[in-house]
Amino acid sequence: AVRAQAARLDNAALAAFIGELLRTVHADAFGGWWEIDLRLLERRTGLGRLRLLRGLAFLKDRGLLDWRPPERSLRVTFTEPRTRRLPVDDLAVRRARRRAEARLDDLLRYARSVSCRRQFLLAYFGEHSPDRCGACDVCLGRHEPVVVTPDDEPLMRHLLQQIDRGVPRGAWFDDPPPAHRLDGLLDWLVQERFLEVEALPEARYRATDKARTLMEQWAPRDAGSPGAPPD
Repeated sequence: AVRAQAARLDNAALAAFIGELLRTVHADAFGGWWEIDLRLLERRTGLGRLRLLRGLAFLKDRGLLDWRPPERSLRVTFTEPRTRRLPVDDLAVRRARRRAEARLDDLLRYARSVSCRRQFLLAYFGEHSPDRCGACDVCLGRHEPVVVTPDDEPLMRHLLQQIDRGVPRGAWFDDPPPAHRLDGLLDWLVQERFLEVEALPEARYRATDKARTLMEQWAPRDAGSPGAPPD
Protein backbone atom coordinates (compact mmCIF):
# COMPACT_ATOMS: atom_id res chain seq x y z
CA ALA A 1 0.00 0.00 0.00
CA VAL A 2 2.86 2.38 0.80
CA ARG A 3 4.56 1.55 -2.49
CA ALA A 4 1.31 2.09 -4.43
CA GLN A 5 0.75 5.43 -2.76
CA ALA A 6 4.31 6.49 -3.55
CA ALA A 7 3.75 5.61 -7.22
CA ARG A 8 0.79 7.99 -7.36
CA LEU A 9 2.81 10.97 -6.10
CA ASP A 10 3.58 13.77 -8.51
CA ASN A 11 6.86 14.37 -6.65
CA ALA A 12 9.35 11.97 -8.28
CA ALA A 13 12.05 12.75 -5.71
CA LEU A 14 9.71 11.87 -2.84
CA ALA A 15 8.60 8.68 -4.58
CA ALA A 16 12.25 7.66 -5.07
CA PHE A 17 12.93 8.41 -1.39
CA ILE A 18 10.06 6.16 -0.32
CA GLY A 19 11.35 3.41 -2.60
CA GLU A 20 14.82 3.54 -1.03
CA LEU A 21 13.25 3.62 2.41
CA LEU A 22 11.28 0.44 1.70
CA ARG A 23 14.41 -1.30 0.43
CA THR A 24 16.36 -0.28 3.55
CA VAL A 25 13.84 -0.99 6.30
CA HIS A 26 13.51 -4.63 7.35
CA ALA A 27 10.19 -6.28 6.51
CA ASP A 28 9.57 -6.92 10.20
CA ALA A 29 9.13 -3.17 10.61
CA PHE A 30 5.62 -3.60 9.20
CA GLY A 31 4.69 -5.64 12.28
CA GLY A 32 6.51 -3.73 15.02
CA TRP A 33 9.28 -1.30 15.82
CA TRP A 34 12.54 -1.88 14.01
CA GLU A 35 15.86 -0.05 14.26
CA ILE A 36 17.00 1.66 11.07
CA ASP A 37 20.56 2.66 10.13
CA LEU A 38 20.25 6.32 9.19
CA ARG A 39 23.81 6.40 7.82
CA LEU A 40 22.93 3.62 5.38
CA LEU A 41 19.75 5.46 4.37
CA GLU A 42 21.78 8.64 3.82
CA ARG A 43 24.13 6.84 1.44
CA ARG A 44 21.31 5.19 -0.50
CA THR A 45 19.19 8.32 -0.88
CA GLY A 46 22.03 10.81 -1.27
CA LEU A 47 20.35 13.08 1.28
CA GLY A 48 21.99 14.84 4.20
CA ARG A 49 20.90 14.00 7.74
CA LEU A 50 18.69 17.09 8.13
CA ARG A 51 16.83 16.55 4.82
CA LEU A 52 16.48 12.89 5.64
CA LEU A 53 14.85 13.60 8.99
CA ARG A 54 12.54 16.15 7.40
CA GLY A 55 11.52 13.57 4.80
CA LEU A 56 10.67 11.01 7.48
CA ALA A 57 8.68 13.60 9.40
CA PHE A 58 6.81 14.49 6.19
CA LEU A 59 5.84 10.85 5.64
CA LYS A 60 4.75 10.51 9.27
CA ASP A 61 2.49 13.56 8.98
CA ARG A 62 0.75 11.90 6.00
CA GLY A 63 0.23 8.61 7.82
CA LEU A 64 2.66 6.61 5.68
CA LEU A 65 4.80 5.59 8.63
CA ASP A 66 5.43 6.16 12.30
CA TRP A 67 8.92 6.70 13.60
CA ARG A 68 10.89 7.95 16.57
CA PRO A 69 13.67 10.46 15.96
CA PRO A 70 17.10 9.55 17.42
CA GLU A 71 16.66 11.86 20.40
CA ARG A 72 13.47 10.01 21.39
CA SER A 73 14.32 6.44 20.37
CA LEU A 74 15.80 5.49 23.74
CA ARG A 75 12.75 6.52 25.75
CA VAL A 76 10.88 3.60 27.27
CA THR A 77 7.43 3.74 28.83
CA PHE A 78 5.75 0.87 30.66
CA THR A 79 1.98 1.03 30.35
CA GLU A 80 1.53 -1.38 33.28
CA PRO A 81 3.75 -2.63 36.12
CA ARG A 82 6.70 -4.58 34.80
CA THR A 83 6.25 -7.40 37.30
CA ARG A 84 2.80 -8.04 35.85
CA ARG A 85 3.91 -7.93 32.25
CA LEU A 86 7.18 -9.82 32.73
CA PRO A 87 6.99 -11.89 35.92
CA VAL A 88 10.46 -12.96 37.07
CA ASP A 89 11.12 -15.60 39.71
CA ASP A 90 14.27 -14.27 41.38
CA LEU A 91 14.97 -17.59 43.13
CA ALA A 92 14.70 -19.49 39.83
CA VAL A 93 17.08 -17.02 38.18
CA ARG A 94 19.66 -17.47 40.94
CA ARG A 95 19.37 -21.25 40.78
CA ALA A 96 19.78 -21.20 37.01
CA ARG A 97 22.84 -19.00 37.37
CA ARG A 98 24.39 -21.36 39.93
CA ARG A 99 23.76 -24.33 37.62
CA ALA A 100 25.32 -22.48 34.69
CA GLU A 101 28.36 -21.51 36.77
CA ALA A 102 28.76 -25.11 37.96
CA ARG A 103 28.67 -26.38 34.37
CA LEU A 104 31.25 -23.78 33.38
CA ASP A 105 33.49 -24.86 36.27
CA ASP A 106 33.20 -28.49 35.13
CA LEU A 107 34.11 -27.50 31.58
CA LEU A 108 37.15 -25.54 32.75
CA ARG A 109 38.30 -28.42 34.95
CA TYR A 110 38.02 -30.74 31.96
CA ALA A 111 40.04 -28.38 29.78
CA ARG A 112 42.74 -27.92 32.42
CA SER A 113 42.84 -31.53 33.57
CA VAL A 114 45.98 -33.59 33.14
CA SER A 115 44.15 -36.81 33.92
CA CYS A 116 42.62 -39.15 31.33
CA ARG A 117 39.94 -37.36 29.28
CA ARG A 118 37.81 -40.48 28.89
CA GLN A 119 37.88 -41.15 32.60
CA PHE A 120 36.83 -37.55 33.30
CA LEU A 121 33.90 -37.65 30.86
CA LEU A 122 32.62 -41.04 32.02
CA ALA A 123 32.91 -40.00 35.66
CA TYR A 124 30.95 -36.83 34.85
CA PHE A 125 28.04 -38.99 33.67
CA GLY A 126 28.33 -41.37 36.61
CA GLU A 127 30.14 -44.21 34.85
CA HIS A 128 33.39 -45.97 35.71
CA SER A 129 36.44 -46.47 33.52
CA PRO A 130 40.11 -47.41 33.84
CA ASP A 131 42.50 -44.71 35.00
CA ARG A 132 43.92 -44.43 31.47
CA CYS A 133 42.31 -44.97 28.08
CA GLY A 134 45.58 -44.84 26.13
CA ALA A 135 44.06 -42.76 23.34
CA CYS A 136 43.47 -39.20 24.59
CA ASP A 137 46.00 -36.36 24.49
CA VAL A 138 46.82 -36.88 28.18
CA CYS A 139 47.46 -40.61 27.88
CA LEU A 140 49.52 -40.03 24.73
CA GLY A 141 51.58 -37.32 26.43
CA ARG A 142 50.49 -34.55 24.07
CA HIS A 143 49.12 -32.25 26.75
CA GLU A 144 51.08 -29.55 28.56
CA PRO A 145 52.39 -31.16 31.76
CA VAL A 146 51.98 -29.52 35.16
CA VAL A 147 55.22 -28.03 36.42
CA VAL A 148 55.59 -28.40 40.19
CA THR A 149 58.37 -26.56 42.00
CA PRO A 150 59.51 -26.39 45.64
CA ASP A 151 57.62 -23.10 45.91
CA ASP A 152 54.39 -25.11 45.53
CA GLU A 153 55.06 -27.17 48.67
CA PRO A 154 53.13 -24.91 51.12
CA LEU A 155 50.10 -24.91 48.81
CA MET A 156 50.20 -28.69 48.30
CA ARG A 157 50.64 -29.21 52.03
CA HIS A 158 47.57 -27.10 52.69
CA LEU A 159 45.56 -28.97 50.04
CA LEU A 160 46.41 -32.39 51.48
CA GLN A 161 45.62 -31.31 55.03
CA GLN A 162 42.25 -29.81 54.09
CA ILE A 163 41.26 -32.87 52.04
CA ASP A 164 42.40 -35.27 54.77
CA ARG A 165 40.24 -33.39 57.27
CA GLY A 166 37.21 -33.67 55.00
CA VAL A 167 36.92 -29.91 54.40
CA PRO A 168 34.76 -29.15 51.32
CA ARG A 169 36.49 -27.47 48.39
CA GLY A 170 34.71 -24.17 48.87
CA ALA A 171 36.25 -23.81 52.35
CA TRP A 172 39.84 -24.74 51.51
CA PHE A 173 41.02 -21.14 51.25
CA ASP A 174 40.12 -17.70 52.50
CA ASP A 175 41.92 -16.28 49.46
CA PRO A 176 42.09 -19.08 46.85
CA PRO A 177 44.88 -19.28 44.25
CA PRO A 178 44.04 -19.07 40.52
CA ALA A 179 41.68 -21.91 39.56
CA HIS A 180 43.92 -23.20 36.77
CA ARG A 181 46.86 -23.51 39.17
CA LEU A 182 44.77 -25.23 41.81
CA ASP A 183 43.31 -27.73 39.32
CA GLY A 184 46.79 -28.44 37.95
CA LEU A 185 48.21 -29.20 41.39
CA LEU A 186 45.25 -31.43 42.24
CA ASP A 187 45.77 -33.40 39.04
CA TRP A 188 49.48 -33.74 39.82
CA LEU A 189 48.69 -35.02 43.32
CA VAL A 190 46.31 -37.58 41.79
CA GLN A 191 48.89 -38.70 39.24
CA GLU A 192 51.53 -39.07 41.98
CA ARG A 193 49.08 -41.14 44.08
CA PHE A 194 48.83 -38.63 46.92
CA LEU A 195 45.11 -38.23 46.23
CA GLU A 196 42.34 -40.46 44.93
CA VAL A 197 39.25 -39.15 43.16
CA GLU A 198 35.95 -39.92 44.88
CA ALA A 199 33.71 -37.87 42.59
CA LEU A 200 35.42 -36.23 39.65
CA PRO A 201 32.81 -33.74 38.43
CA GLU A 202 32.19 -32.53 41.99
CA ALA A 203 35.97 -32.42 42.61
CA ARG A 204 35.86 -34.60 45.74
CA TYR A 205 39.12 -36.26 46.73
CA ARG A 206 40.52 -38.38 49.53
CA ALA A 207 44.10 -38.55 50.81
CA THR A 208 46.00 -41.78 50.31
CA ASP A 209 48.37 -43.52 52.72
CA LYS A 210 51.22 -42.06 50.69
CA ALA A 211 49.87 -38.57 51.41
CA ARG A 212 49.51 -39.28 55.13
CA THR A 213 53.10 -40.54 55.28
CA LEU A 214 54.21 -37.30 53.63
CA MET A 215 52.14 -35.20 56.04
CA GLU A 216 53.71 -37.00 59.00
CA GLN A 217 57.09 -35.89 57.69
CA TRP A 218 55.81 -32.32 57.44
CA ALA A 219 54.11 -32.26 60.87
CA PRO A 220 57.12 -31.36 63.09
CA ARG A 221 57.93 -28.25 61.04
CA ASP A 222 54.42 -27.30 59.95
CA ALA A 223 53.83 -23.77 61.21
CA GLY A 224 50.59 -23.21 59.33
CA SER A 225 49.37 -23.18 55.76
CA PRO A 226 48.52 -20.30 53.44
CA GLY A 227 44.96 -19.11 53.72
CA ALA A 228 43.99 -21.82 56.18
CA PRO A 229 41.02 -21.07 58.45
CA PRO A 230 41.87 -20.97 62.19
CA ASP A 231 41.48 -24.24 64.10
